[in-house]
Amino acid sequence: MNFVRYKSVGFFVFVTMMSALGATIRVPTDYSSIQAAIVAATTNDLVLVSPGVYNEAIDLSGKAITVASQFWETGNPTNVLTTIISPSAGLSGVTASSGEGTNSRLIGFTITGCSGLTQQPFTATRDRSRSCNAA
Repeated sequence: MNFVRYKSVGFFVFVTMMSALGATIRVPTDYSSIQAAIVAATTNDLVLVSPGVYNEAIDLSGKAITVASQFWETGNPTNVLTTIISPSAGLSGVTASSGEGTNSRLIGFTITGCSGLTQQPFTATRDRSRSCNAA
């Protein structure tokens, strides 16, 4: 009888932990752009971006999500150099101005050719981004 009770508690803890982790949304597999994946993401989701040049500006839209290159999974700094956010001239590469907090994270990107990072009050935990390098 105790085994059944512990098994039920273990399943509950597992399901609770999985819901706290959120879904993984892959770019470009699930969505062709980082911004489209951000729009689809909900609290605690991971937007995982494959290496490539993404000619877009992104806005975290106040969401408590993680937007990360494959550096997140591999720890390989090459993923930082090969996953590039490159917006049109004069645009901010990344905007985080809608109440983002410490659960809004941008990790492992090179951001080029933009006017700056709009940030209020955004904390990029474990961020290895190179913010707005001149291209």
